[in-house]
Amino acid sequence: ASIAPGASLSVVLTAVSGGCSRFDRIELHKNASGATVTMWGVNPALANPGMPCTADIRNEVHTVTFDPPFAATFTVSANRPNQAPLTATVQVQ
Repeated sequence: ASIAPGASLSVVLTAVSGGCSRFDRIELHKNASGATVTMWGVNPALANPGMPCTADIRNEVHTVTFDPPFAATFTVSANRPNQAPLTATVQVQ
């Protein structure tokens, strides 16, 4: 993928929530050559094992937009629980 030097870059993220888990926030760390994205959730059932939870699992879509300046390549790394980060690199040209 590539973008023009003055263009913004939008990244679409999907948070899985429902039951006792809910989406809380997105944490971003950006520099000219890349960004790290971490989505955070909360689950009160972890502290209350007897808490009843529903089975309403949902996918929540969130879009994050990065504005220039960018280096010649821009790498976005999305942290995932219990998995290696998902990484994508965009050419700026």
